[in-house]
Amino acid sequence: MSLKLAIMKYAVRRKRKKEVWKNPVGQRFIVPRDGKKGVDVLLYRPRQTSKPWPVIFNIHGGAWVGCDASQMDSYCLDMAEKCGAFIVNINYTKLDVQPFPYPQKEIRDTVLWFKEHAGDYGIDSERFALMGYSAGGHLAAASALMLKEQGFNISAQVLCYPFLDFTETGGILGGEESSIMEEFFFPSGVDKRETHISPVMATEEQLKGMESVVFITCGSDPLRLHAEHYRDNLLAAGVNVSYRMYEDALHGFLEVNHKEYPPQEGKNPAQEKLAKEAEGYIASELKKIWSIE
Repeated sequence: MSLKLAIMKYAVRRKRKKEVWKNPVGQRFIVPRDGKKGVDVLLYRPRQTSKPWPVIFNIHGGAWVGCDASQMDSYCLDMAEKCGAFIVNINYTKLDVQPFPYPQKEIRDTVLWFKEHAGDYGIDSERFALMGYSAGGHLAAASALMLKEQGFNISAQVLCYPFLDFTETGGILGGEESSIMEEFFFPSGVDKRETHISPVMATEEQLKGMESVVFITCGSDPLRLHAEHYRDNLLAAGVNVSYRMYEDALHGFLEVNHKEYPPQEGKNPAQEKLAKEAEGYIASELKKIWSIE
């Protein structure tokens, strides 16, 4: 490991510790995995007593190395009520600890564990959704493909301003930082064209039969092109797709406009209003998919 890479890993880990929300409302739980480290999650139940509940597996953003699931605590509480859903808020392992596709496999294993234990939680494994934001959108899309390969088709994906294509970057950052970021993200020479790394590379055959996908994008966000590329691929494969662009929204607006995030660009009343509109849209789309009145 180069000195620059070691310094970068130290810096992101130190920053990430500061981002943890100390007292989340969600119930802490570790999803067991045979022969592997368990997956940290936070669980949220809706007040509605009508069971079995649909499930949203929530996957936070943060460029695969930053942020913490606890920072989406109040968001998950809101979405549990708006969707009438059980929420599994996944605190996946970051890339400074384990490289791709480790976090994708964690998410896959978490979904399959709750499928096997649906009766214990009063949940409906026929109504599972993966919902992710930016880097989390990437992990949601990749994990859905993994699950489909194993014979389990997620009923819905919600991909919010997702990163979906590593093949076009020429390095995660340009210029002199490119090589160090390549070493950070792909230390073992992972093929960026592999669908679990770049979901836009999935073939029509791999996408066929996939269930509904909902996209949220921001007008000025360059990642909008990733979403539109993947949307078009899904449509060509006959997948049901819903797409909503918020012209004035800034990347990350759904996450940062909650109390757990510190002041920053994009956290303001105008962006918060757009976030609430987007939350309502997501809830209405999921209810349609799940046939909830």
